[in-house]
Amino acid sequence: MKGTAQTVEPVGWTPEAVMDLGRRTWFEAMMNAMPEEELFRIRRTAHIREEGREEGEAKIILRLLTRRFGPLPAIIQEKIAQADSTSLERWGDRLLDAGSLEEVFATDPSASSH
Repeated sequence: MKGTAQTVEPVGWTPEAVMDLGRRTWFEAMMNAMPEEELFRIRRTAHIREEGREEGEAKIILRLLTRRFGPLPAIIQEKIAQADSTSLERWGDRLLDAGSLEEVFATDPSASSH
């Protein structure tokens, strides 16, 4: 945090730039003041939250695919369970227009209407 305000020239400052500098300075001060074990706890919590979000996305994709195409093969269920958020979003978009499971999970970008 040392020197943060001193290294910035005040010429051309906008209210947004001042607010951004204040946020960054505040965040840096909080990080420096926080005990190390607390920082690690925050990281673990964020990771758990992301895993929970992906799990929720996977459940929705499974539900929509089952409703659209009927019972899903175990290999598709496993693929969804192990997928990252980007893949889940891509499949979710594709299932709206796909005529088959193969179209939803195709690796060819032309299989998607987006």
